[in-house]
Amino acid sequence: MAPHRSPSVLPVTVIGGYLGAGKTTLLNRLLRAHDGRRIAVLVNDFGEINIDAALIENRDGRTIGLANGCVCCSIADDLGGALDRVAALSPAVDQVYIETSGVADPARVSAYARTWPGYCLAGVLVLANVTRVRQQAGDKYIGATVTRQLRGADAIALSHIDLLPPESGAAEEMAQWLRSLAPQARIVPLVADLPLDVLAVERVPIADSSLRVDADGVHEPGSDVQTVTFQRREPLDLARLRCFLDTLDPEVVRAKGFILGVNEPKTALLLQFAGDTWSLVPAPPSADVPIRTTIVFHIVGGEAYAQRLRTALESL
Repeated sequence: MAPHRSPSVLPVTVIGGYLGAGKTTLLNRLLRAHDGRRIAVLVNDFGEINIDAALIENRDGRTIGLANGCVCCSIADDLGGALDRVAALSPAVDQVYIETSGVADPARVSAYARTWPGYCLAGVLVLANVTRVRQQAGDKYIGATVTRQLRGADAIALSHIDLLPPESGAAEEMAQWLRSLAPQARIVPLVADLPLDVLAVERVPIADSSLRVDADGVHEPGSDVQTVTFQRREPLDLARLRCFLDTLDPEVVRAKGFILGVNEPKTALLLQFAGDTWSLVPAPPSADVPIRTTIVFHIVGGEAYAQRLRTALESL
């Protein structure tokens, strides 16, 4: 349960987790919950195109998208402005959620909620994809980012837990590993029928400063992950695109976008890629589809790999 607050103070829950952890899916569940609360969602996708904001299903003015960088580093001033706009909404909202980008440090974002006038921090919820978070934490490119996110959490939600072998003990083993990394965090399996109030986060006071990330520390968003944006007006060859996705290099850690004009001029497909899994399905009617095919790739490997990817994309 969230801490008690005065009516004039808005509670903020910061939702973090590495690329592909399922943050936007969870936010869409929250927006569809119909539990009587008015909520505001601040969405930020690390890239030139705010794909995540386009996928938010509730577009009644309570969802504010912030693009072109991590909210915790590159556009911190815009986050403050967004909080001011939300505070001025009428009728007033009851709860604010901030979705950080997949490479952001949610503990640093939470510093805004602790200090911004009219707000209080409910807590930091970090999603962990159980099929790959341990591998990500040990990766030479992204391991420090993933570990920083987990250690800054008040609660960790285990996503994609249905993909673990049943009765294997893998879920409990994962929970034990996370407790060793973030002993202050409550661990919650994120299953489809989980009541959302179970995910209510309460800030955990921590005396040992080594367990909490310094909110004033510097984390450069481009130090381990960068983006490559691909856009094209002409229709893509679907068979060639599928072959391209099947053979993507491991340097591509995440991709999202819309593919236009494959079957009919007005048809749009939603592309999502994470790890070694991709899907290509009709875009939901509520999606804010761009006027041309647009895909944002999140990659590691530096500019040398970015150029290789651009060359491969031009051949599609």
